[in-house]
Amino acid sequence: MGGFFLIKNINMKNNLLQLAEIKISYQPKIQASDRIKVKASKDAAMAFRQVWEYPLELKECFYTLYLNRNNQILGYLLVSVGGISGTVMDVRNIMQTALKANACSIMPTIIHQEIWILLIQIKTHSSSQECRNIA
Repeated sequence: MGGFFLIKNINMKNNLLQLAEIKISYQPKIQASDRIKVKASKDAAMAFRQVWEYPLELKECFYTLYLNRNNQILGYLLVSVGGISGTVMDVRNIMQTALKANACSIMPTIIHQEIWILLIQIKTHSSSQECRNIA
């Protein structure tokens, strides 16, 4: 029978299969010349702080930044929000968004409550020699 299959019970309209159309869109609101360029980790940290919606010490969130080949930020995505001790993310959502935005790089970030507390301690005690050795 060489590769032919009998298909029954398919919705036919005018002898054509009815299929769902998939539309993918990405509509940037920022001009290419106005995009933030990530030259160092501090640039990415600044961008993440601007979009972070929840208090860092209350909920664990997972964000991603999407960059073009020139390391300019195309956009961001809040992938998941969890509780105090964790969050769950789906890699398919991250990759879908990267494809939609035609991104060349993905910068994921997650800040766990214990890490945030350590960062606060390092920042507030930055003058002590002990904390300089930790950082």
